[in-house]
Amino acid sequence: MFKVSDSFNKGVLLAGPSAESFRMMYANLQRKLEMNGNLLMLTSPSDQLDHSLLTAKLAVCFAEQGKNTLLVDANIRNPFLHQLMGIHNTKGLSDVLTKEQSTKLYARVADLDHLSLLPAGPSVPNLTEVWSSERLKKWTEELRSNYDVVIFDAPPLLKVSDPQLLADYCDGVLLVIKEKQTKREQLYAAKKLLQQAENDILGVIYQT
Repeated sequence: MFKVSDSFNKGVLLAGPSAESFRMMYANLQRKLEMNGNLLMLTSPSDQLDHSLLTAKLAVCFAEQGKNTLLVDANIRNPFLHQLMGIHNTKGLSDVLTKEQSTKLYARVADLDHLSLLPAGPSVPNLTEVWSSERLKKWTEELRSNYDVVIFDAPPLLKVSDPQLLADYCDGVLLVIKEKQTKREQLYAAKKLLQQAENDILGVIYQT
C-alpha cells in the first residue's frame, strides 16, 4: 500500500487548472467514458509538459467518486508516477506485459479508497516486446473486466511510438498542451496522428 498525502488530495482541485474547470473536465469525461468505454490515455505532443501530475489528479478525482480506478504509468522509458506517489519502481507494467501475468500482482493499492497504481516497472532491452498488439489486446481486456476506470500516463506522442500503439486499445485520448510551450504545428501533428489511426480524441487540456 502507498499513501496519498493530504496535501496531494487537496491539490487535486487547487493546482494546475482552476477548481471549477477541473470539476467540469471530470464531469465531461465521466459522461464520455460511460458512453465510449473505461480506458483513457493522457499524453502531450512534446516532452516538456508535466501532464503526469494532471493524470494523477484525474485518477484521484475518479477514485474519490467511488470508481474502482487504476492509474498506469505507461512511460517505461522515463517513468515518473512512482516518484509522485512515493513508491519504488522495481516491478510494474513492463513485468505484466513481458511475463504475461495479472495486473493485480504488481498494482499497488493506495490508502485512498478505490485507487491503485501500476508503476512503469524496470526498463527492458526490447520495448517492442512490451507493446506487441497481441499482449496489449489481452491485457486491456483484463483491465476492462477488473476496473471501472483505467487512466494511462503515456509518453509524448511525437517523441516515441509507445503512445500510438497504446492508443489503439484505449477508448479515448486527452491531449495536454501548454501555453507558450506547445507549438501549433506540434498540436496539429499530434491530432493528425491520432485521427489517422481513428483514435477518439476526447478533448484538450490547456495549461496556462
